[in-house]
Amino acid sequence: KDGVICRADGAGQSAGTQYMTMRYFGHGTQFSVERAADGDYIWLGSNGVETNGEYGDNLSFSRVKFAAGTLFEHSAGQTFFLTGTGEYDLQVSVDFESKRLLLGTRKGGNRNFRVFDLDQVMALPEKNIDVTMKVEGQTLDKTVPESRDLSECEPLAGFSIPAGVNKDTDVYSYSHQGHEVVGDYIY
Repeated sequence: KDGVICRADGAGQSAGTQYMTMRYFGHGTQFSVERAADGDYIWLGSNGVETNGEYGDNLSFSRVKFAAGTLFEHSAGQTFFLTGTGEYDLQVSVDFESKRLLLGTRKGGNRNFRVFDLDQVMALPEKNIDVTMKVEGQTLDKTVPESRDLSECEPLAGFSIPAGVNKDTDVYSYSHQGHEVVGDYIY
């Protein structure tokens, strides 16, 4: 249920003391680091759903300012959803230089990808978004304030990859463990 984000950035710093804890955010498969004028930010999946005692299948992603010694639960900072699609396991990659945001999701055995213009994503209006998830064996209904809804933003591009069956020959037959956007390329 806990993910720990560590930072040891330079001489005399220790990851043992420079960390923050993200509780119930999700599996932690994918994250991006942003170096901004006002500090460092972590972009990562949030609002994780409990399945078999573990947290994954997150329903959103968040942009959280790094603050050593803090504990956040479910989501923090700026939170982003993709409402009305039934997709889950939102995983984000950001190319800050090219102003591209790549969102990977799952639904019906497919891995879906959308590329967005980062400036358009950040310009989306903030609103309260209601979410229901299973946490600690209980159903949790909550409202996430000041969230942005990516379903209101037109993607620049998108594609889907169906789940493969044969691990020797099929694309996406193993568990998805991350992706990256760099300029006009997706890895």
